[in-house]
Amino acid sequence: MKSVVNPGSVAVFFVIAISGYAFPVFADGYIGVGVGEATINVCSDLQASGATTCDENDTGFKLFGGWRLNENLAIEGSYSDHGEVDASAPGFRVTAGATALAISVKGAWELANSFSVFGRLGYARWDTDVSITNLGSADDNGYDSTYGLGLEYSLTETLGVRGEWERTSFDSDDVDLLSINLVYRF
Repeated sequence: MKSVVNPGSVAVFFVIAISGYAFPVFADGYIGVGVGEATINVCSDLQASGATTCDENDTGFKLFGGWRLNENLAIEGSYSDHGEVDASAPGFRVTAGATALAISVKGAWELANSFSVFGRLGYARWDTDVSITNLGSADDNGYDSTYGLGLEYSLTETLGVRGEWERTSFDSDDVDLLSINLVYRF
């Protein structure tokens, strides 16, 4: 029997395994919620297939939690809902929704008192649901990269707000989320 090992899972396991030796073990936990504008970048493909109208922007949201391994490094897991694309042409209408479950390594650098900039790189499990009038529906899923950049401001020792842009690849299409997030640190 052939064994298949997911390379993203191996990388996450390795980072967590060495963190006990290289960093204080899970020094600070945090959770958060965010909302913003999601863009599922597929309108050019749909218009090439005959769509006469297409709206690829919708409200998206995310839930996340993580552990700061030290002042500059964290492991973060998230769930994001990227809303829906709505396209139509004479005789049909297409709606497509996208969600992702991700794990990322987040690097942060303090700029000044209470301000920090961060970047993230990770791996996502994504799902899409597509519905076409009079033809039915289909879904697809897969694994791909996710990355992002942001700025965080600490309101207090336990409460912060951050603005973030992140991109998740869904096979050959990209999904962006530009969000404002509330962070609660333990």
